[in-house]
Amino acid sequence: MSLRMGLVALVNQAGTYLDGMSSLRQAGLRDKETITGVARKAQIYSSRMSKAFALIRISGSVVTWGDLDYGGDCSEVAGQLSDVQQIFCSEGAFAALTHDGRVVTWGHRPWGGQSCKVRQQLHYVRQVTGNNFAFAALRGDQTVITWGLDPYGGDSRHVRDQLVSIKAIYATSSAFAARRGDGNVVSWGEPRQGGDTRQVQSQLVSVREIWSNEGAFVAQRTDGKLIAWGEHDFGGDASIVANFFDVRSIQSTGRAFAAIRSDKTVITWGCPEYGGDSNAVQAQLRGVKSVQCTGAACAAVRSDGQVVCWGFKDAGGDCTAVQRQLGNVTSVAGSSGAFAALKSDNTVVTWGDPLSGGDCSSVKHQLQGVVKIVGSYGAFAAMRTDGSVVTWGNELFGGDSSQVEDQLKDLNRFTG
Repeated sequence: MSLRMGLVALVNQAGTYLDGMSSLRQAGLRDKETITGVARKAQIYSSRMSKAFALIRISGSVVTWGDLDYGGDCSEVAGQLSDVQQIFCSEGAFAALTHDGRVVTWGHRPWGGQSCKVRQQLHYVRQVTGNNFAFAALRGDQTVITWGLDPYGGDSRHVRDQLVSIKAIYATSSAFAARRGDGNVVSWGEPRQGGDTRQVQSQLVSVREIWSNEGAFVAQRTDGKLIAWGEHDFGGDASIVANFFDVRSIQSTGRAFAAIRSDKTVITWGCPEYGGDSNAVQAQLRGVKSVQCTGAACAAVRSDGQVVCWGFKDAGGDCTAVQRQLGNVTSVAGSSGAFAALKSDNTVVTWGDPLSGGDCSSVKHQLQGVVKIVGSYGAFAAMRTDGSVVTWGNELFGGDSSQVEDQLKDLNRFTG
């Protein structure tokens, strides 16, 4: 008998997630022990640098739309896209991680869409990170495999000996940084955009988290101290963040950072025009529970459901035209130049560049019962409670999903 649903994980009676690549003995399961299956939900994947969308159905199959040359067409690898667990983006390609640890890629070949040179090494993969032009895969043995444009992180051979005991990988637009189990950091790719840590290497110890924008990294140590490197104008100036403590999370535009502190206030740095200067709204940045960004603006959601914006006005930094509608907001998603806010009544409010999804008037009547919004470079996709998807924005970048419309319905029902 078939369960007629996809499972993403198994959990034992102690509440521990079981390694899908382990045997029953290795997993420590006892005879007659009860295990719980975690059902797969349909998920949409993209990013504000991505030119297309990819969706995993609950069956584990994949649907794509958007720029056909940059990830919107997966027909060449459709036969390999089964039991997919997660999908990761570069600017022009996607990498799908299957349940058995394989990686399937498609899209613009030079930017990571072609992985044949490393295919034999892409096994037991646990996580994949993409920058604009390359991918880095973290394997079960905590080593790293890279592919894509060599100068921008696709070639990691010169740091291969250091890429051991890796816990997580992070990316700017053209470089990668790997956090090791010992708290040290290894970087590679374009030196000016974070691929060279020599100026701060002695300070990169006991690192517990790393954030990034297009050209800079920020690391947080276990003592709370922040260390920055990369393009100084993008926020990579270590002297600026030297006295920033009590930071809980960081978000970024293309060239600036916004950090939420433990007292729920916000500090910003980097290029002022890209959100690095929040002085004009600083008094309103209280009780902030989350911050999301476009390529050049920030939107903070406060605990009272109000939204505060700053940065480049035409990229979402000015929400005065819709301010009265921005109450009871639960979350915000960003494209490269626009925002989409999800309200507690499951409706949507948008603002910013109309060519980037800032105008949803053509589908406004469909934006009811929305539970999740994802942005691409120039469009948005909204998942509804009825298992359908609504898209709007730049047609080239996924705003028009009519070619796959039939595949974006009844997503909560197992069809294969």
